[in-house]
Amino acid sequence: AGQIVINAEQIEILNGGIITATALSQASGTGGNIEITTETLHLTGFRPGLTRTTTDFFQNAQSGIAAITFGNGSAGNISILAKNIDLENYASIGAATAGSGMAGQMIIEVENLSLKSGGLITTSSGGIIGGKTYFGTGTSGTLKIIASGNIIISGHSDFTASGLLSNTLVSGEGGNLEVQANHLTLTD
Repeated sequence: AGQIVINAEQIEILNGGIITATALSQASGTGGNIEITTETLHLTGFRPGLTRTTTDFFQNAQSGIAAITFGNGSAGNISILAKNIDLENYASIGAATAGSGMAGQMIIEVENLSLKSGGLITTSSGGIIGGKTYFGTGTSGTLKIIASGNIIISGHSDFTASGLLSNTLVSGEGGNLEVQANHLTLTD
């Protein structure tokens, strides 16, 4: 997949909208990298019902930014530079593997980060996409978050708790999770 570079003052991804450089299940190539620079990044909601690609089906697909591999190729990396990031209502940012390929790395530099009502940032091996569990066997990448201000993680959705994830569901290795923040709050 190719590289995606976005520079915008404000980015809103709503009701199942997605920015993706993903390698689907039949792909052997690698996923692309995603680079985003913005003042404000806001993701919320999901798209009810089925979403279909040429090879895969997703149900209730959440709003997201995704560099994920479902196949043998490695996922791309995600780099985000923002003043404020707000993920809520099942929205997610993921550089993960749901196949045998390796997950990408993710680095987020932000002033304030808020994850509410099931908002997720993940570099997991396996995970929940559109309410469906995928059991990746590839190695997870590193998730590094540098927040000059506050990180607030609270609540959950019907599918998952809000959080920062770098884990594994089956045989793939989990990656590292590195967080630097002025203040970190975990609630509900």
